[in-house]
Amino acid sequence: MNQSEGNTLGIAGFILSLIGILFIFVWFYVGAFFGLIGLIFSAIQIKKSKNGLAIAGLILGIIVILIFIIDLFSLIFISEVIIPEIKEDLAIGEKCFSAITKISFESFCKNSDGVHIELSVLDENIAGVVFLIDGNQVEFENIGSQRDFLIDSSYGFDISDSNIIKLAPIIDGQTCDFSTPRTLIDC
Repeated sequence: MNQSEGNTLGIAGFILSLIGILFIFVWFYVGAFFGLIGLIFSAIQIKKSKNGLAIAGLILGIIVILIFIIDLFSLIFISEVIIPEIKEDLAIGEKCFSAITKISFESFCKNSDGVHIELSVLDENIAGVVFLIDGNQVEFENIGSQRDFLIDSSYGFDISDSNIIKLAPIIDGQTCDFSTPRTLIDC
């Protein structure tokens, strides 16, 4: 028996492992299949007699299987953690988009009492509202049917110097994006 006849499994193992490396990034399971078969053939050849191609096939097969395991855990992580978070964010985003179009200022003005705000709310999912007055945030949760708000100095900032007001609805505990800034006028 010559050298090449005794090394058939080593050559086959190396070639299959090499195919596995080439395919693991394109056809995930196909690459893993070839890598595993190449690993097995190379291991059998190494038990018979050690040679360079069998060792190279074994190393490549191990690399393919490790990449497969990492990819598999990555896919599980993405499907179990990342995708549900994206779906939740999209659902909240859709609700926020809807809410932003269904809440608006009826009127707003400022005087010595504070900032008087009257809202039009056309979405029952809006649980609360956040006002941003010159960078100072005031939040009202569980507004129910409340549509009139007074923000006075008890909120910790000087209302008399306020010029800009924005509005953001609260949906499912999440504050949506703020509306276009509006200029406060005197009552």
